[in-house]
Amino acid sequence: MLAGLASQPGSALREDVVEALLNHETSFYRDLAVFKGLGEEALPALAEARPSKRLRILSAGCSTGRSTN
Repeated sequence: MLAGLASQPGSALREDVVEALLNHETSFYRDLAVFKGLGEEALPALAEARPSKRLRILSAGCSTGRSTN
């Protein structure tokens, strides 16, 4: 199936497969439990253990921002 999809750029089936794999959720805090754990456990532990208070965080998440309406 993958070879078939790769050989048909722009096909309706290929677009449907890609759309089915996308999240479409653009809310930054959509995983509230994860952010709660970061704020209550991970970040305080890092602040206590680090000599410097500076912390850089990279978020690799992304979304198209397109609506599914």
